[in-house]
Amino acid sequence: MKFGVMFRLQLADACKYILGLSVLAFWFGLVSKVVTLLVNGFPIIGGSVTIFYLIVGIFIGAIQPYRRFYLGMQTGMSRRTLFRSSVLSFAAAAVLSEVMILLWVQFVALLGGKTTVFIQLMGYRGTINGSALVASALVEVLSMLLIMVAAYAVTLTRVAVSSKMYNLAVVWLIIVGFGPVLKWLTGLFIHTDNPASTLTLRIINGSLTHINGVAQASPWLLVGLMVLGVAFCALAAWLIIQRAEARANVDILAI
Repeated sequence: MKFGVMFRLQLADACKYILGLSVLAFWFGLVSKVVTLLVNGFPIIGGSVTIFYLIVGIFIGAIQPYRRFYLGMQTGMSRRTLFRSSVLSFAAAAVLSEVMILLWVQFVALLGGKTTVFIQLMGYRGTINGSALVASALVEVLSMLLIMVAAYAVTLTRVAVSSKMYNLAVVWLIIVGFGPVLKWLTGLFIHTDNPASTLTLRIINGSLTHINGVAQASPWLLVGLMVLGVAFCALAAWLIIQRAEARANVDILAI
């Protein structure tokens, strides 16, 4: 199987879920507009749909190893080709998601509603100008790419280790990591006084040591850190897929 064929298969998988979510979101937007016309004072749907695309991104990253990994292995595809087609399909899916988010912004505006800029939802305190809008779009794309690659790397471990070891690791991570992850997510979108929330506000406003005010705020630190995060997760996935290929060969020969 050639790289182009695998890339198209993986991209088709991802686009199916992204476009499905987009159709659903736009449909609810229309329903909301009708309700607005029928019920006086009912608020038009708006806000930010980015979080829903991030959730879909987790699913896309998680299904790739199972949907296409063994198919590629059985047809003699190399590790490098499998990895490259997966990451490139994730990048294309992230860009498609951003296109749908921008269309959603225009759609809500046509219906008389108002959306929230994603970096503002995260706690950005600076002025929303052209630079901030570009940074916000990059944050959305990189967030979706990061979460897809991270989910991909995590799921690849399932085909790299024994089932018993994997199940034990999952249980251990749930027990140990549930609290910190929940705390971080709370600080990301529901700003409180906890350290995770404070660090999030610092980063989104352009600092690691303090929360910048309106005049000094800049979201570009977050953009840079997310680029590093994508690179780290991609490296982890690359290291895991080398082990996963060896194990996949054993599993295929055992069938």
